[in-house]
Amino acid sequence: MDELAAVMAAYFPLGRKVTARELPGGNINRGFLLDDGANSLVAQRLNPAVFTKPDQVVENFITLSKHLRGQGFLVAEPVATVSGESRFLAADGAYWRAQTYIAQHTPDAPARPASMGQILARFHRFTADLPPRSLPPTIAGFHDTAACLRAADHALAQAPETGAEQAELRWCRRIIARFRPLADYFSGPTANNRQITHGDPKRENFIRDENGQVLGLFDLDTTASGILAHDLGDCLRSLANPAGEDADLTAVRFDFDICRTFMVGYCHEYAASGTTMPPLAVFAGTLVIAFELGLRRLTDHLLGDRYFRVPHHGDNLRLAMVQFRLAELIAEDEKRLRALDAL
Repeated sequence: MDELAAVMAAYFPLGRKVTARELPGGNINRGFLLDDGANSLVAQRLNPAVFTKPDQVVENFITLSKHLRGQGFLVAEPVATVSGESRFLAADGAYWRAQTYIAQHTPDAPARPASMGQILARFHRFTADLPPRSLPPTIAGFHDTAACLRAADHALAQAPETGAEQAELRWCRRIIARFRPLADYFSGPTANNRQITHGDPKRENFIRDENGQVLGLFDLDTTASGILAHDLGDCLRSLANPAGEDADLTAVRFDFDICRTFMVGYCHEYAASGTTMPPLAVFAGTLVIAFELGLRRLTDHLLGDRYFRVPHHGDNLRLAMVQFRLAELIAEDEKRLRALDAL
């Protein structure tokens, strides 16, 4: 019995005919839609190079799902195996978990920035009362930009000095030299302003119906105590680049109007609920996260694509350059982005 067949047998009663379809996307984990004609679920194989404590990923997801359920926020729910286990261990030790399939999600629906802003704010409001200790970090040093810079410096120092990529690497080095001071921006006193954050609220992780109305969020694997500006920045650097993360470098742009519309929706959610909005740092958060993701993609390319799943070696270098180009464009719009903190 191969691994996927064993997963099907773990989550569906004996004798059921189950079909499997691998889901597109997924930078880190492989995911499959499993269906027996009556029930559907999503099974994911956790990447051991990223999630070294997979049990913590599952426990955090259970905690969050229970907390968010019934609050006007759509979230997937954990699915146990037929024997009642919260996860399935394959014969080779691979770690699988399952969750409900959300049929309402329409990934091709238009993105509505205001609606996304409202839902991310709602997530921040609804999780603000969760004690940080209830959601231990699932990735050590997550969003530690200084550590990402050190890793990139080390990888670049070991990189061959000849080869087809030298022009691209020289360009990356120039960007890193320019934005190097950003690495410590959110350290020190700023790092004490922490609350529960999603950790990865990129455009693809918003649950949207066929009209583009946002209903909730996927991918809670990195939800833990964090810095609010990181969440806002990660969402905006994704959403405000209409060409997408996989775009040609010449097509990358940063759309301020999208940022403003998103932030209007975000602030409106707090105002409508009568909840005091935490301090914002829109410009710094967006610039730092674009720079950090460029560093992480570049490092992963130089180390052999261990973290981000890509179809071909070289893709992570190209994707790193997209994020570095975004950082340049974000820096050019500093004045207007800083003004969004006062909405």
